[in-house]
Amino acid sequence: MPDLVDRLAYQVASRIRELGFDEPNRRVVGILLEIAYLGTLRSEEGRFVKGSLTFANPKRPDVEPPFIRRADYPAFTKFESPEILTVQTLVKLARAVDRWSGSIAVYATRRYEIVAWGVVDQLVQQNARWHREADAGFANPGLLTVTMDGIGDISAYHGDLFLGGLKAQALVTRENNALVSKIVFEYGSNALAPFATAIARVLDDDEREAEILEDLFRMWVTSIARLCIGLRQRGTGGAFLLTPKPIKRNLQVGHPFTYPRLRDSAVLRVLDEQHLSDVEHAERAFANKAAQCQQTWC
Repeated sequence: MPDLVDRLAYQVASRIRELGFDEPNRRVVGILLEIAYLGTLRSEEGRFVKGSLTFANPKRPDVEPPFIRRADYPAFTKFESPEILTVQTLVKLARAVDRWSGSIAVYATRRYEIVAWGVVDQLVQQNARWHREADAGFANPGLLTVTMDGIGDISAYHGDLFLGGLKAQALVTRENNALVSKIVFEYGSNALAPFATAIARVLDDDEREAEILEDLFRMWVTSIARLCIGLRQRGTGGAFLLTPKPIKRNLQVGHPFTYPRLRDSAVLRVLDEQHLSDVEHAERAFANKAAQCQQTWC
């Protein structure tokens, strides 16, 4: 594993340079990844450690601050006294900082020591997007984020950009969204086409059928992704089998049942969104026409 951690450090540092940032360098990235990896192998109060580390300069933690800073924008809060980050320190801090809403802010000294100097808060929106529970929100403002997702399972990000990770004792350099691949889209479109046609007829606009089909496919992908995320979080094992037509003689299903709620809710969600868009468009058109008539009358 030390070799894999070193290779991951080289991968992450190289991509950070490609993004135009001078820090952290390869040595610092390697130390940070090693501490995070060893931290995932430890347990505290009978539980394995999960959390994240955000590399940021305490003098200028946000490298790309927004023009308008909203109240729920992620912010850095300093500790009263910084502390050298070791595996033991990381285990304690990770248990104290909620991984869903916060991250441990770290930086490197001239002696290449990693220092924990604060906490990043308001990361709920980023985690909600990563778990497909929201479509918009702010990303982690640090230069580099290292997440500890499981035993020997770490990932590195810059904002929402995946830089690399270690999964199941293997180096992962890229993430592929298999659910939006061409072959899956073809199978999914064929199954969803009748529902797109029905929604277009309800809205009395057959020309929007292709747009509605894309929205239905997007909803289907989100539903499958959230199911996979939930299955992984439970940690009980298992997988989903996606097939255009199940071959029941090759499957041994102990307790089969039909669950149409996901299908029905996705169809109604798309119908509601399309109808709301029509209503908003009609309201704007009416307001513009009323304003023109008032100007003419004046």
